[in-house]
Amino acid sequence: MSKLEEILEKVKDVKDKKAKLYFVTRKIKKGMTKNARAAEKYEYKVWTINTDSEIQTELYKILDIKIGNIANKDKFTVSDYTLIGDDEAKKILTYSKKEKLSSFIKIVDVDLKNASDLDSVTNLLDIADDIWAYIIEVSSNGKNICALRKMAPSKVMVGRKGLMTKFLPKDKSLKISKEQNITFDKNIDVIYYDDVFYVVSKDNF
Repeated sequence: MSKLEEILEKVKDVKDKKAKLYFVTRKIKKGMTKNARAAEKYEYKVWTINTDSEIQTELYKILDIKIGNIANKDKFTVSDYTLIGDDEAKKILTYSKKEKLSSFIKIVDVDLKNASDLDSVTNLLDIADDIWAYIIEVSSNGKNICALRKMAPSKVMVGRKGLMTKFLPKDKSLKISKEQNITFDKNIDVIYYDDVFYVVSKDNF
C-alpha cells in the first residue's frame, strides 16, 4: 500500500464523514521589507470557525474525492520536492517536516494541535483582507489528515468589496445582499499526514 493509499484509507475510515474547517490569515511582519524572504516575511495565524453539519459533510467529500483521485497510481506518481525540477502536473511532490517549511510546521504542530486556544471568526470583515488559505481536517484512528487550499481574494465576498447582489428565483429578480459570503472550490494544494507534506499544486507553493 502506498502512502497516498494509506491516507485515503484513513479518510474513508472517518466515522462521522465530517471535517473541520480553519482559516489561515497572512500579514507582513512589522519591520519586514517586501524583498525579504517569504519564509521570514510573513506572519500566519490560524482561526477556527463554526460550521454546520451540512458544510462539514461537504468538506469531507472534497477531501475524500480529491485524495481518492491522486491516490490512483495510474494517474499520479510521488517524488521528492525540488524548487527546480520536473513540473509535470501528475506528480505529487513531498516535503519532510524537517525540511524548510517553517510556517506550515507551526500551523500543524502548534496551532492545530491546540485548536481550543485559537481565536474564532465572528465576522468575516475582520479577516477578509488577510485570508490566505483554508484548512480541511479530519481525524481517523488517532491520526490527523489536513489539506490546505490557498484562497484568492475574489472568493471572499463581503459588502465592502463592492456591490453584493443575489438572485431570487422565486421573485425572478436581483436583490442587494448584505450577507457575508465565501466560496470554496473542490481542489486542495497540500496534504499533511504523518509528518510529511504532499504538494499537489506546486504552482501555489
